[in-house]
Amino acid sequence: PGSYQLAGRTVIVDEAAARLPDGTLAGSTLTMAQAVQNTVAFSGCTLAEALSMATATPANVLGLARKGRLVPGCDADLVVFDETFAVTHTFVGGQLMFEA
Repeated sequence: PGSYQLAGRTVIVDEAAARLPDGTLAGSTLTMAQAVQNTVAFSGCTLAEALSMATATPANVLGLARKGRLVPGCDADLVVFDETFAVTHTFVGGQLMFEA
């Protein structure tokens, strides 16, 4: 939550949304873990499919060959979450950066 500058405009972020000072919606506060959970809940796809949509697909679209996959030679950026989709650990380049 707070007030931020985005593309030269003030954006006010709270727990529910990112809005311009006049109330116009300016973005989302949805986390990636929530997006994956919502995809599984609302689309009927599997968790593996939702995770691919959140990782491998965007990396492929952006041409980032070392991102979005857990295979030798990739960057080993990883988020671990529990059965409730709460993030428990974050690794960047294989190094632990966050532990709940």
